[in-house]
Amino acid sequence: YKMLLVDSVPASDPNRTPIREFAKLYLDSTGKQADFFAGAGWDLANIAIASIKRAGTDPTAIRDAIEQVKNYPGTISMMSFTPDNHRGAGPTAQIMGRFTDGKFIVFKR
Repeated sequence: YKMLLVDSVPASDPNRTPIREFAKLYLDSTGKQADFFAGAGWDLANIAIASIKRAGTDPTAIRDAIEQVKNYPGTISMMSFTPDNHRGAGPTAQIMGRFTDGKFIVFKR
């Protein structure tokens, strides 16, 4: 996931800014480096909160509101949900990385 490789993700990547903003907030709040799980929790909590604000407290309405989320620029990836896709993250969530000179960077062929 891009959280681990954010410094070598292209500036044009729509997730770069949300990842960097979250990583700073997390570091400032906890004194620790953010990881995938912290970012995933942040993204999914924000999606759930926004959906509850739109839909109220009915579980079916909340689910329906989440299924309307499209192109959410989170720390995981651009997330979109549908009635058939409750994962949200698509194929762009995974990128290949490698260690070079002690740093984890995006693998380029």
